[in-house]
Amino acid sequence: MAKAIMVQGTGSGVGKSLIVAGLCRIFSDKGINVAPFKGQNMALNSFITKEGGEIGRAQAYQAEAARVEPSVDMNPVLLKATGEAGCQVVLNGSVHSNMQAQEYYAFKKEAWAAVTAGYERLSRRHELIIIEGAGSPAEINLINDEVVNMSVSVRDDRASEQRCRLYQGIHHQQVQRGPEHPETGQRYDTGKNGPAGARRYSISRRYGAA
Repeated sequence: MAKAIMVQGTGSGVGKSLIVAGLCRIFSDKGINVAPFKGQNMALNSFITKEGGEIGRAQAYQAEAARVEPSVDMNPVLLKATGEAGCQVVLNGSVHSNMQAQEYYAFKKEAWAAVTAGYERLSRRHELIIIEGAGSPAEINLINDEVVNMSVSVRDDRASEQRCRLYQGIHHQQVQRGPEHPETGQRYDTGKNGPAGARRYSISRRYGAA
C-alpha cells in the first residue's frame, strides 16, 4: 500500500485544496508517482473524467498538478447541493440518488465502503497519496458520521506509513482542542509549530503526526 500524507484544516476555505495541489506537484517534480484523494467532497461544479464519471473540480486540478489522469477513485463520494431537496449523491462517479441529511447519515456504511475501496485501488497504482480532509475534523455535529477526516486518517494510519497535518489560515483565530474520537476516546490535540502564511498544527501522535 502507498505511503500517505493527510492535509486537514480548521475549517472550510483555509487552503487545504491548494496545499494538496502544491504537494502533488512538489512530489511529482521529485519523480514520485503521487495522486490526490478526497473521500467525500461537496461541490456544485464537477469534472468529468475519461471514464465518464464525476469528481470534484479540486481533485481534477490536483491530479493535473500530480501529472496523472483524474480518476473517480480520487473522489469516490461527491455531494451536490439541491436546495431544500437535500443533495444529489454521486457515488464512484455515477449519480446514486437525492438524499436529505438524515438519509445520507443512514447511508454512511455504503459511503464509507466506496471511500475505502476507492482509496485502496488508488493506493495500488501510486507510491504516495496526498489525502485532503473536508471542513474541520472537530465539527461536533458531524464527528460520529464523517467519512472524510479522522475516520480516513485513523484507518490509513493502521495500514500504511501516514502523516497528518492540520492547517489554519492566518486570518482564522479560533483553534481549540477537539472532541474525543468516537472509537478511540482520544482527543485531537493541536500544537502550534508552523509558518506564518498557513499556521501548521500537528494532530496528536495517535493520529500519525510527527
